[in-house]
Amino acid sequence: MGTQDADDWYLESLNGIDPDMNETVWKTALITGEFCGSNWGATEGTTTRFDLNFDFVKLTHWSFIGSAGGAIVPQNGEHRENLERLHKTLGYRFVLKTADFATSISAGSDLDLQFRVENKGIAPFYLDWPLILYCMNGDTIVFQTVLDVDIRNWLPGVHMENVYFSVPKNIPAGSYDLRLAIPDPDYDIKGILFANTEGDEKGRFLIGYIDIL
Repeated sequence: MGTQDADDWYLESLNGIDPDMNETVWKTALITGEFCGSNWGATEGTTTRFDLNFDFVKLTHWSFIGSAGGAIVPQNGEHRENLERLHKTLGYRFVLKTADFATSISAGSDLDLQFRVENKGIAPFYLDWPLILYCMNGDTIVFQTVLDVDIRNWLPGVHMENVYFSVPKNIPAGSYDLRLAIPDPDYDIKGILFANTEGDEKGRFLIGYIDIL
């Protein structure tokens, strides 16, 4: 990609396979590629032809673009802004908007959690990674549970989730933090970061507080 001819060739190739391919394949399969012309093409494609290519990646729902020869070095402040804008648009960008739940509950009861998440990117996340809720006392995890949510369904736009889970009976009465996170299940480390500011060093995002009675 990077020029009008290259972008047109890409779309024509998809249409030659299936006229609906551009509207469907990105929902379940990663779209990626690289700029034509190595570093020079990547620089031109994000400066003088930035608008052309920014519109193209949005139309075709790309998750990643390679520079075809190395890193793209910002040429000036405007170029850096272009690259940052492109970076924040490619792929997924999850933002937790609201979270609603009872502020007090008895140990052993079921808690109803409703939350709203917006994918401000142009593609979903394609792996079946868990969404985990943590109940914490300071830095200590009191309990955690995998929520019945498939994050692969978070296509661009706003999504409402409503989940139930049981609070263990043996939790001591007290006030606790509730946090959400999407860890990497293969390495048990920080995985997907929500594009919010309240995440901790483990990538857990604070959604509120609860009193367990």
